[in-house]
Amino acid sequence: MAIIPLKDSPRKDQLQALHAELWDKLQEQDEELAVRMLEDGLKSLEREPAAKLEVVKNFLRTKGFWISVTLGVLTVPLLFILFVWAALWVE
Repeated sequence: MAIIPLKDSPRKDQLQALHAELWDKLQEQDEELAVRMLEDGLKSLEREPAAKLEVVKNFLRTKGFWISVTLGVLTVPLLFILFVWAALWVE
């Protein structure tokens, strides 16, 4: 899918109307909320496509991710061992 700049888009008028509606609704909100939303929007526009890959890399480096992977991998064998041990103990 080819990327069409907004200024060349055939839906430019429709998108301008959407922008105007967003601006009208934003003016009715709290100032801090409006600033946060606008800054988040600018940040998301400035991000490179590679930023998503960086987010995934950072997630893979977290302790919580590796703890959940380790627990997920160890749960099935440990349950099997526990089941066999309980069966032998009962016998």
